Amino acid sequence: MSIEHAYFGRLEIGTLRDTDVIRQRTAQFEGEKVDIRLWAGPPAEPDTGKLDESAVRLTDLAALDATARAALRE
Repeated sequence: MSIEHAYFGRLEIGTLRDTDVIRQRTAQFEGEKVDIRLWAGPPAEPDTGKLDESAVRLTDLAALDATARAALRE
């Protein structure tokens, strides 16, 4: 089974028996390569709303980085 998402593209989820990477890519952030992995696990398929939220975060890595750094300082 697979699902299609506007940002992530086709995600193959039908053969998952354990939690596994269903999409992987490399992005550039501040001159460095960053590995991005999307994980999913059985039995439920990824929620479209959560995929949309993740896509928004990944389109602005600088904001995601700032949020993570702020959380670490708390």
